Amino acid sequence: MLKHGIYYLIIIFVAMAASCHPEKKKHELPRQSLSEFISSQNISGFLIADTIIYDVIIKNPNPYDKWAEKCLSNLKKEAFIDFLFESIYKKQTTAHDLYTDKIITPDELKSLERNKEFNRNKIGKIQFTESWFYSDSLRSMSKKVISVTLGYEILDDKGELIGHKPAFKIYLN
Repeated sequence: MLKHGIYYLIIIFVAMAASCHPEKKKHELPRQSLSEFISSQNISGFLIADTIIYDVIIKNPNPYDKWAEKCLSNLKKEAFIDFLFESIYKKQTTAHDLYTDKIITPDELKSLERNKEFNRNKIGKIQFTESWFYSDSLRSMSKKVISVTLGYEILDDKGELIGHKPAFKIYLN
């Protein structure tokens, strides 16, 4: 009975994902298709989410939150962020505006870094866009990261976190 329930849930997720087809943007670069990814990774099973977007806080805004500290204790945040910036400056990858998908040039990124509101140390959120797969026979789940968006903290006059503002998005193949 439980096995049938899992199948029904998967069918519902697939149906929901299939009903949401975002419009393809004209600035979008060619990327590896889902079928190419599935073939290259030897994935079998159900496509649970063609596209799912979720946020991950990568900088604990509350030093008294010991759970968040524990969750982030193995994250190499600075190294990862520096790697992403350097890959853009070396033209190994391309930054995009989150809302327009327009390419952000290395010079425009340098301008962002000179902005007093922005600082790499203020990057506190990553938004992942992914595809999810589930293999019933292996009882395993696979993910393909489509893109990552970095968000930096916006603080009020008292230094309290108001929210995050997107810096840029990077598509991954």
